[in-house]
Amino acid sequence: MLSATTEKNAAHAYDFVVEEKGKFLKAYSEVTILAEMNKRLGLSATDVIALFKEKYGKQMSPGTIYPLLRRMEQKKLIKLIPNRRKKFYVLTDSGKKALNDLQLNLKEIQVFIFYLLTK
Repeated sequence: MLSATTEKNAAHAYDFVVEEKGKFLKAYSEVTILAEMNKRLGLSATDVIALFKEKYGKQMSPGTIYPLLRRMEQKKLIKLIPNRRKKFYVLTDSGKKALNDLQLNLKEIQVFIFYLLTK
């Protein structure tokens, strides 16, 4: 049986990991959106909010998502496809290339993160 101190430390460690995972996800939200758009025909802002909640357990507000989608659109990673009911965003060729470049450099990114955590 674990002592109360050990259980308390484990709970703090778990909370820290959950918090850092949320920060990491928010920092890499563009990559997350690019990857999901690559799998689908298009996503609305509402779809993106639901995706983060359902798939990653992270509640993202419209005040975070709409500016993020606008920045991605300005970078020409995605483009807006107006619809009568919803605005859908789709991946552009530039967005596909950016995602492909990230995937090709995934090992280097993993090594860098490992270095950050161990040095």
